[in-house]
Amino acid sequence: MNINDIMFNHFEKEYDIKNEKVTVGMKLSGGCDSAVVYYTLCKRYENNDNVNIVVFSLDTSRKPFYSRYAKRVIDIVGKMTNKYPIEHMTKYIEHWPDGGDSSPYSLGQDELFHKAKEKYDVQYNYSGLTKNPDINDMIKYFEKNHERHGLDLERILKAIRKRDSDRDEDIGGINDGFRPFGNSDKLAVAAQYRYYENLGIPLLDELFHNTDSCEEIDRNLHIGKDEDPVHCGHCWFCAERWYAFDRII
Repeated sequence: MNINDIMFNHFEKEYDIKNEKVTVGMKLSGGCDSAVVYYTLCKRYENNDNVNIVVFSLDTSRKPFYSRYAKRVIDIVGKMTNKYPIEHMTKYIEHWPDGGDSSPYSLGQDELFHKAKEKYDVQYNYSGLTKNPDINDMIKYFEKNHERHGLDLERILKAIRKRDSDRDEDIGGINDGFRPFGNSDKLAVAAQYRYYENLGIPLLDELFHNTDSCEEIDRNLHIGKDEDPVHCGHCWFCAERWYAFDRII
């Protein structure tokens, strides 16, 4: 798979990037989905100083690792492409009660976007958001492979049942390329990593290995400043990662 045409067709029709400066936003959580979208964006414009990037990362009190991993992705991609964002905008919010509306997170992201719009005239945000994989295929995968990965099958099946089922369907299509995986799942994300691997670009070990997808609540909140959290291996987001990549890191 190559998402270049999906990501840039609309953008480059709207802007004359060879002759005018433009700034685009990137929602970067430090997960493997947004990381490969960000790499593709930086690779495309590594030699074009007219295209600037503002990165957005939002931390919460119970999930405070987004900006840490986003910074790691920025550093790794920068070394590979020599392209860096003009600013990495971050925000911290208190976590809302379990089962509550997720709008505080969306509102926090919107606040970062409006700040970038005022400061840099950012009009568009790239995102790595995907729809859910085929659930029956996932279940078959874990029934076959849970022992090989050292996983508790019942915990995995419970996480699958508790998934956000709204994402079982397309989540807005490709949105003019700014959500390139919007009508695809994590298998497409894994295919994009393999596309670069086939070109001799070691994204699996250099980039994927340094991303974080786990959404287990309150995991490792008391680890040291320089210690990394560990994937729980059993939450929905870890299950997606196992399923698509056949590895967790």
